[in-house]
Amino acid sequence: SPCRDTSHNWLVVILLVIFLLVTNILLVNLLIATFSYTFSKVQECSDTYWKFQQYNLIVEYHSRPTLKIITVHLPFIIAVQLKGRDANKLVKWETLQKENILALENKKTKRDRLKRITAK
Repeated sequence: SPCRDTSHNWLVVILLVIFLLVTNILLVNLLIATFSYTFSKVQECSDTYWKFQQYNLIVEYHSRPTLKIITVHLPFIIAVQLKGRDANKLVKWETLQKENILALENKKTKRDRLKRITAK
């Protein structure tokens, strides 16, 4: 049967509050300890990971040629020069063709004029 005495209800409330406070403090402490452990493990691994990345970077730079900058730009410069020469050849060819067409047009117009003059 339930306790019918209500004179000590305040004691139950105080004990419940104390229990909940202690429980919350312990849970927060456990959470902090878990985060601290995880952080320390990550910190230990981060040093190893950094060393590994540093080693890979050094190996990569060691395997590259010393004059990489020049060798990268040299083919580009050569390609630009060759493209410029090809463009000049194309411009010269187009100019020559234009002059040939204009010369043919002039011959045709002269023949047409001559025919008109002789026809009159």
